[in-house]
Amino acid sequence: MLRLLPPVQLRNPSVALTALALACSSAPRVEPHSAVEPSAPAAPPGSGVATQAPTGHGTPPQPERCDSVGPMACSMPVSSHANLCANVSACVKKALTEDEASFADFAIECSFMNEHDAESAYSRPSPALAESGVQSTALLKLTALDQDGFTQFGAAYLVADFAAGSCLVDLVHPWNRPSIIADTTFATVWTPTAQGHRVEVRSREILHEALDSSELAAGESDVRSDYCTRLVYDVMGGRFRRVSRDSTEGSCGDD
Repeated sequence: MLRLLPPVQLRNPSVALTALALACSSAPRVEPHSAVEPSAPAAPPGSGVATQAPTGHGTPPQPERCDSVGPMACSMPVSSHANLCANVSACVKKALTEDEASFADFAIECSFMNEHDAESAYSRPSPALAESGVQSTALLKLTALDQDGFTQFGAAYLVADFAAGSCLVDLVHPWNRPSIIADTTFATVWTPTAQGHRVEVRSREILHEALDSSELAAGESDVRSDYCTRLVYDVMGGRFRRVSRDSTEGSCGDD
């Protein structure tokens, strides 16, 4: 059974000592099962998603529901951050892979560093091109809690913000055992295309862990993992179709 250890001194004095670290050996990094999202079919009439490309005049197409917004395909209307977080568990569990099946027993909620409220779990938004119909995108931190309320795993998902609300789009940083602190960067680059827009998402996540006195004395690093994830999407009518996904160690080149 997984148990949490009290925080110990870190080699990096800037790292907060109030967060929790798991007392288990390194768990494998759970990667998404697919690197490329297949082309999504055109949304049928009444689906709540506009299918026409922006014309450059008037209001760009806006989705009404999240079902066809991205790979997560959450069955819920576009809604506020708070309402998205209230329904995020059902959406995430529906998309679990075989490797993540055990997460079904956990409570999944929006949370960052044990601050159990929706807004603290969102990163600072990155603005989108107005013509895309998307106002901004952000990272949303989720945690998986055991029956005793202890954090056992954490992950980060891409969220798209529209005029009417927000939708969960895709998994960015896979589920992993939590660290005492995670340094995360997030940036996007939007480009107009003949069909709509293309956006590249770049996010670097550095996970730190607590060191014991012997590790500190030996001068060991408190960095447990350091990955940059790059995702590319074609965006049309508020729909994100994943084109590629790549994850490499170290810097994203712009952080």
